[in-house]
Amino acid sequence: MTDTLIEPRFARVRGSDDAPAVFNPGWLPDAEAFPDLNEARAKYLRLQDAWQAAAERRRDIEGKLEDDQQRRELALRDAYLGEQEAQLEPESETLLTELEEAKAQGHAAQRAFVEHINQCIALVIERREAWLASIEEFQHGVDAQVEELLAQAARLRTQRGMFSRLEHWIQRTAVDAAEMPAWHFPYSEIAAPPSGDVREQEARATQMMLRAYGDGIALVPPASDEQGQELERQVLEGHSGEPVAAVELSELEDDELVDWLMSTGRFDGNAKPNAELVVLAAEGDPAMAGRLLKAERTANESGPRQAVIDQLGRIGGGR
Repeated sequence: MTDTLIEPRFARVRGSDDAPAVFNPGWLPDAEAFPDLNEARAKYLRLQDAWQAAAERRRDIEGKLEDDQQRRELALRDAYLGEQEAQLEPESETLLTELEEAKAQGHAAQRAFVEHINQCIALVIERREAWLASIEEFQHGVDAQVEELLAQAARLRTQRGMFSRLEHWIQRTAVDAAEMPAWHFPYSEIAAPPSGDVREQEARATQMMLRAYGDGIALVPPASDEQGQELERQVLEGHSGEPVAAVELSELEDDELVDWLMSTGRFDGNAKPNAELVVLAAEGDPAMAGRLLKAERTANESGPRQAVIDQLGRIGGGR
């Protein structure tokens, strides 16, 4: 930092009575990132030490003069007591000269220190915008690094869940389905754990919806009445007139409807009914739609087909 600055307008400091805080050794920050401010702080501390050293030298000389004054007065007293010629010795010219030099040095050191304080204030005013811009840029860089670290942490957390689908399938197969065969569940239909990527999750949800409804229309809930009517129209037009099932669904018990949807029990060997077939099986019957809705949720506990749920719920009137 140069000693000459184009001084901005500000109230100059003239002494410790004006601004006691600026005379505190910790007034200026220790900012290694800003060389000019760090240089100003180093000079501030040097000038403060020089001022304090000059003041200490003055006090030391003043102490010597006091001691010499006491010595001379005692010598004068002893002269009177001894009936000798009583005359006070003159002060030490050497000490007096040293005292004047110490006073001049102390005054000059103080003025230099106060002037540098004002230069530091001017420096902060002059460089404020540049410093704040640098700080903001640095903070943005740190924030970007933090975001990347958080993204890495999210990706690592998803790796921990890579076995969650397998754990679910093992538990279901070895425990639940071991006691009740209807509880067997395809591993491929178990939802994968969240990846932490919003767009990827949305795409995955869309794909699951498409798979849930076969090749039909995948509706994102809640579906509008127009979408529902269009889906029913396409289902009816796509039905070839073949029987919905080899048995009369109305004659099946609720647990048998679940077996039919899972193609288990007495329906082993038959293909699982797709979404269109399940909706068509209701055939506008609200009661049957309600039963099928319950069966669909039971059969596909981990991932009911939302399109089927929407259509059966519409046919069943919310049953």
